[in-house]
Amino acid sequence: MDMKIAGSGIIAAGEYENIRVSGSAKVGGPIRCLSLHCSGSAHCEGTVEAQKGIKVSGSAHFDQSISARDIGISGSARLDGNCTSTGEIRISGSMRCDGDIKGNDITVSGSARAANIESENVHIDGKIVCTGLLNAENIVIKMNGATSEIGSIGGSKISIYPERHHKKITRLPLRSKLLGNNSRNDLVVEDSIEGDEIALELVTAKTVIGRVVAIGEGCHIDLVQYSEAIEISPDATVARQERI
Repeated sequence: MDMKIAGSGIIAAGEYENIRVSGSAKVGGPIRCLSLHCSGSAHCEGTVEAQKGIKVSGSAHFDQSISARDIGISGSARLDGNCTSTGEIRISGSMRCDGDIKGNDITVSGSARAANIESENVHIDGKIVCTGLLNAENIVIKMNGATSEIGSIGGSKISIYPERHHKKITRLPLRSKLLGNNSRNDLVVEDSIEGDEIALELVTAKTVIGRVVAIGEGCHIDLVQYSEAIEISPDATVARQERI
């Protein structure tokens, strides 16, 4: 059955079809449903499993983990557990996840915080704080001026660049000399960045390891290891480089 809360109400643990909260709701757990849409305020005490999707355009606090085919956060969401999607996760609002975020495609145009992030494709055009590992085949991080922090990054193709670029860096050589100088370090990686093709600007990291590596302006790297090709901008600081 469908469940709608337009005023103030309680949703008991159980199985439902479509749940819509436009008022204020306290949701017991666990919950299984086709879809959950919160445009008001919701506090979910148990796990939430949605066959189709979970959408938060208002405010929601999940005490435990959530899972769905697609997850969209255009409002504010707080998760004390994990966030798992078999499809797409889109965050244009604000999400704080004390656990891990996993999905096939993850897009962040707002702000997101998580312990670990795992996906096939990650595109970040906002602020990201990942205390552990950000791991994906294709990673694009476009920095918009807000400082982001990541523990470590692993992937195949990794491109990190400031918002002033109209498109990501796709090949060597870098065009940093044509794009002006910027002394800010908008992304801090506490440990390492490892991938096949890596292009970076305005990144601070201890170690960068890749087959083809382009270190652009504003980068501060302790050690760069590469196996095929490397380019380092004169406006970058690299303490040591090694061919492996």
